[in-house]
Amino acid sequence: MFPFFSYLVFDEKLALLNEHWLIMKRANDLHEENLLLTQTCANQFWSEYNELSIFLNHISKQLSEIHPYSTSREYIEHEQEKYIN
Repeated sequence: MFPFFSYLVFDEKLALLNEHWLIMKRANDLHEENLLLTQTCANQFWSEYNELSIFLNHISKQLSEIHPYSTSREYIEHEQEKYIN
């Protein structure tokens, strides 16, 4: 049928092809695992980012409600003197 292509050569080429396929499959499996891990980490990052963003916005709002004079050095010294004397 194939005079120049013996079954031994065919078997070797098939084994080599199978070996290469297994290597590619392992590489693809690792790639898929890395993608899933990256997606999990990204989801966790954005979840924590959103939580912190809400918290920081709340703190920012509270800080903006503090009267400016209540944080001045003179005001703080004046208040301290009221309680010391």
